[in-house]
Amino acid sequence: MPRAKKNNNQKVNAFFDRVTQRLHFLTESHIVPGDLVGLVSVESLQEIYAYILSNQSVLKRDLNKGQPCRLGKEKTNLNRTLNLIFDPRSDEIMLILETKSKDQVNVSKRLNPEVFSGTFKTTKVAWRIDEVNPEKFANSVFYATKKDNFSKEKWEVEVPQKAIQYMGKSPCLTLTSLGKVIDKPGIRPSNQTPYDKKRSFYSRWADKGMLSSFLKTAEGKTLRPEQLHKMAMQLLTAVKAMHDAGAIHQDIKPDNILVFSDPVEGGYRLELADFGMTFLDSEKRPYNYEAISTRQYESPEIAAIKKDPKSFMHEYYYDKAFPSYGKELGELLDPKPEYLYPHKSNDMWAIGIVLHQLHHNMKLPSVLIEGLLKVNREERLTAEQACILLQNPPAPLIFEERPKRKALEKAEPEAEPELVAEQNSPKRRKSDGGCLRRLFG
Repeated sequence: MPRAKKNNNQKVNAFFDRVTQRLHFLTESHIVPGDLVGLVSVESLQEIYAYILSNQSVLKRDLNKGQPCRLGKEKTNLNRTLNLIFDPRSDEIMLILETKSKDQVNVSKRLNPEVFSGTFKTTKVAWRIDEVNPEKFANSVFYATKKDNFSKEKWEVEVPQKAIQYMGKSPCLTLTSLGKVIDKPGIRPSNQTPYDKKRSFYSRWADKGMLSSFLKTAEGKTLRPEQLHKMAMQLLTAVKAMHDAGAIHQDIKPDNILVFSDPVEGGYRLELADFGMTFLDSEKRPYNYEAISTRQYESPEIAAIKKDPKSFMHEYYYDKAFPSYGKELGELLDPKPEYLYPHKSNDMWAIGIVLHQLHHNMKLPSVLIEGLLKVNREERLTAEQACILLQNPPAPLIFEERPKRKALEKAEPEAEPELVAEQNSPKRRKSDGGCLRRLFG
């Protein structure tokens, strides 16, 4: 989206003013700020700020056009890669310092920085360093060939930006900043496939991690009912915003829900993430035009259309090692042509499964879960109806106590169904106990 040149000039000037202030502070105090202590030296920060200020005229040329700037070590002779990007929340320019992965003296030595490897990307820690208090970011690297041009990954940015207009100023969707596309052929680390170029995407670091791992911690196991209500409302609000914008997520699950500390209001804040499989009505993207999901969160109607052994991804959805409540109920449905296409009710079923998992760890009004897990999707709650139900629950609202049973086994992260469809032999893993019939028993 193009930015007004006048506004860009103001933001660019404000950015260089902040960098100047940071350099003056370091020169006077000689103190590394905040969490960067032990990660970068005062001298390195001074060199970085000095380089930025001495190259203002060159950098302003791209920044005034609204373009991100990448300053690689090979270009700057600094010991860190830098990125100048636009913050999607405030539209400010941010100076991002990437994690150092090689020793400064022995360049062949890997330093093993904090890394998370996913199916599409590898995520490392990065830091915003143009403000007084450095802020931690997740640096996700996406890979592409010359032909696909990041066609799938662009939804990580465009979908939440399209939906945020329906949410006001407190988004519950993860907003991502774009780095610059660089030509750098190599081999993708997650699946050993070649690529011709890559691009960094930056999002704020979720200090409490994914919802799936958070619920295994002491904090996650002792959430109060009012905290759970707030988190459920945040999740439903995020989905409602997407649905209002004509977007269907298609991969709602605890691994795609991030948990942040909320220093302002206290407690926690959820953000829905990972929009690589999102479907937009206005786009009709052919590669996910057929309804898909992660198998433990498949709705009965998705299961129904996958019963045919000749159907798209039948083997993935009907892997016996992965029981699902949707698959069991799908046996009760006859396949219908309308089940074939992405539908908002599939998202609502997946939310029902997620909230059911919360229910078995703490407390949640059962009427909400029952409304989300209707076999007939025409009777299933919409995101708007679910939000209204939480805001105005039937009286008296009864919170069911946590069932006395063994904790669920933690599911291993599994490949996105879109990737599995591209593989001849998808990996098979042990069940995570996702079958609701067994859980209710």
